[in-house]
Amino acid sequence: MQKERQPLVQGRSVGVLDRLPLSKMHTALLLLGLLCGGGVIFMVKMHHEEPAEVSADAAPVVKAEEAVTAASPASKEDAVADASPAAKEDAAVASPAAKTVATPAGNPTALIKTSMGEIRAEIFLKEMPITASNFIDLCKTGFYDGTRFHRVIKNFMIQLGDPYSKVASFVARWGQGGPQPHSKFDVLDPNGKHVQTKTRNGQGSIEDEFAAEISNDIGTLAMANSGAQSGGSQFFINVKHNTHLDWFDHSSPAKHPVFGKVQGNGMHVANAISTTDTNEHDRPLKAIVFQSCKVEGM
Repeated sequence: MQKERQPLVQGRSVGVLDRLPLSKMHTALLLLGLLCGGGVIFMVKMHHEEPAEVSADAAPVVKAEEAVTAASPASKEDAVADASPAAKEDAAVASPAAKTVATPAGNPTALIKTSMGEIRAEIFLKEMPITASNFIDLCKTGFYDGTRFHRVIKNFMIQLGDPYSKVASFVARWGQGGPQPHSKFDVLDPNGKHVQTKTRNGQGSIEDEFAAEISNDIGTLAMANSGAQSGGSQFFINVKHNTHLDWFDHSSPAKHPVFGKVQGNGMHVANAISTTDTNEHDRPLKAIVFQSCKVEGM
C-alpha cells in the first residue's frame, strides 16, 4: 500500500498530539493539566482551524499557521504555485481572460468542469513540458473524470486527482492513487506536437521537473507528492500564496513544482470549494466531483 502524502508543519516537528483526533487531543491536554496540578496553563493552537497536516500521496510542506497535504508515491497531490511569467493576472480577480483559449505566452488552457462550476487554467507547457504533458495526457484520456476533491483545507489548498476517490468505499485509500505503473505519455511542444515519449515509473510517478522557478502563488496548480520522484496524477490548487512549497525555497523540505494557473472566474469556484464543510480528515462532507477536462489552444 502506498503511503499517503502528508505535509510537514514548518517551524516544528510533528509530535504525538498532531496525530491525535480532536477529541483525543482534548483528553490528552486535560490529563497533562491535571498532572501538573493545574499550576500550568497550556496554550495550544488547534490545527483543524487552519490544518497543519494534510494526508495525501504528494503533499506540500505547511507553515506553522497553515495546513498542507503531502502526497504519497501513489497519490500525487501538491500545493499551488505562483503566477508564472506567462500568467501574471491575479487569480482571485475575475476577468475576460476566463474565456481565453490560448494565452499570450502561447500555452494551452484546460477547461475543468466540476460539480461546483468550471475552472479554466493556463497549463505551462512551454515552461514545464514534462509535468504539463503528463497532466494533458491524463485529461485527454479521461483519467480524472469522476474523481473527487478528496482533501480541502481552507486558506491553504484544494487537492484532487486520485483515481481511488472515484469509489466511496475506497475512502481509506484516498490520497494514495495514481496512474498505472510504467504507463507512457507523450511530451509535447507548445504547438502540441510530439517531442518524445516518457514512461512513468513503477509507482506511476513522473520525474521531478525543477525547470521554471514559478512560486506556489494563489491560483497555481502544483504537483502533490510524498518526496522525490513521487508525483503522478494528484495535484492541488493554491488558494493562498504558499512560498514554503516552492522547490527553490529552502525554508522547508517541500518541493512542489507548479505547472499551471487558474484564470479569471475560475478562482471564484476554487475559493468556493476551499470553504466547503469538511470532516476531521479534510474530506468534503458533500462530494465535489471533477466531471471532465478539455484541453484547448493546441
